[in-house]
Amino acid sequence: TSEFSHEYTRTVSIELDDGDFGDYFAVRITEDPVFGTPVFTTMGGQSKCPGETGTSRRESKVSIVEVVPRCASTTAVCTNTNLNLGEKAHFGIRILNESPTGDTADYTLSFVKSFDEGFKCGQSGNIAGLDHFFYHTYITAIPYLKYIEIPVTFAETELCFDYKDIALQITATCERPTTRSHVYQYEVAYDSNTNMVEVKYDQLRGAENSTVIIPEISWNPSHASSSSVTINEATGLGAAAYYSGVGGGDTYYGGFEGV
Repeated sequence: TSEFSHEYTRTVSIELDDGDFGDYFAVRITEDPVFGTPVFTTMGGQSKCPGETGTSRRESKVSIVEVVPRCASTTAVCTNTNLNLGEKAHFGIRILNESPTGDTADYTLSFVKSFDEGFKCGQSGNIAGLDHFFYHTYITAIPYLKYIEIPVTFAETELCFDYKDIALQITATCERPTTRSHVYQYEVAYDSNTNMVEVKYDQLRGAENSTVIIPEISWNPSHASSSSVTINEATGLGAAAYYSGVGGGDTYYGGFEGV
């Protein structure tokens, strides 16, 4: 009688890596009860855009805090209604970055596309025929806890003279052009009793964005054309004063100059 015994040893090497400096993850390692392989569960941490499931989004909490009508190179606040034909409507889009980790952030400024459905002059949300110029569409390195103001200019094209409820938004650039984030970004729930994290696979986390409504822009077709203001489109900066009086230490991504 002879007996044979065999013993096998298998070593599995796993490397976890992330290319964004400053990202970190709290990971629980458990053993699969059937196969004995390691199971990694993200319990927390922080990650750059797009944020990983279960972590703090380093480029989140960036919002449009105010939209301010502007009068060319002055600090006065205008209404941008009942304008002369040929006169441009100027606005400042004020943005604040309140990143939970104190990071800079990259965002994209755009219209809310759903507001351009159908066409009727004076209809809420209609932007057909509204010529526009964003001094910065892609806003990079938005500073932490420091207001910035993005100049936006509108002009009529004689298609319509009255626009209402124009919706603008900023969206985390890495999550453009869709309005939903990557499929692995799910909502999570933490159970303090069991110290376990449950991933809600039926609940996708939406893209980071913020929306603002410009109530009205209008031109009076009976008023003569006017060209009292020109814009330095090469740099977006005016030779005259930048926007001022909004708060010390603010950053302005553009300005206007008078003629």
